[in-house]
Amino acid sequence: KHCESLIHQNEISTNKYMSNVLYNISLCYFFTKKYEKCYKILSSLKNMDTFANNPYLFYRLGLCCIERELQDAKINSQSENVNDIVNKIINDPSENENSSRAKRILLVNSSVNGNSDEDANKNITEAINSFKQCLLIIKGYSIYVKDFHNAFEKYEYENDNTITQYSTIIPSVYLNLIFCLLRNEDYNEAISIAK
Repeated sequence: KHCESLIHQNEISTNKYMSNVLYNISLCYFFTKKYEKCYKILSSLKNMDTFANNPYLFYRLGLCCIERELQDAKINSQSENVNDIVNKIINDPSENENSSRAKRILLVNSSVNGNSDEDANKNITEAINSFKQCLLIIKGYSIYVKDFHNAFEKYEYENDNTITQYSTIIPSVYLNLIFCLLRNEDYNEAISIAK
């Protein structure tokens, strides 16, 4: 609770040490599979000057979004299929033909837990943007770029030291980015990045 109250205080943005503490707390949440709390902290840190150009922040934010999406997918797969629920409602053997109880009808396009397709893709889309931002920071861009394609086309590796400094996360960022693009059915972009 104290951690959440720190997020909303303005003094953190000027305090480098508190930002580092919050980042480390978010990692603790991540490794204990409390992805919502981790996401909340990481999202607040990306607006702070001390972390705005930190590729590890965007890398962890992307991983957190993937984990949130996978948790949602697991919950949805454990819940009953919409068609099974519709069949139970329509063909309920406990009701007789004279029952006046109103029957509820579920639309096939709606999900059981109320999440729309737009909500389901939000995590993947944010993961894609986070991984792209991570790569842009590693490649030397210091500002958040909305048009990723132009930034990727214009960049040429000039500083090999930057690449070796982040060599541990670069393969993972690319693989996770390709995974997210495939999951989001952006096949052409996934293929172009894989080349």
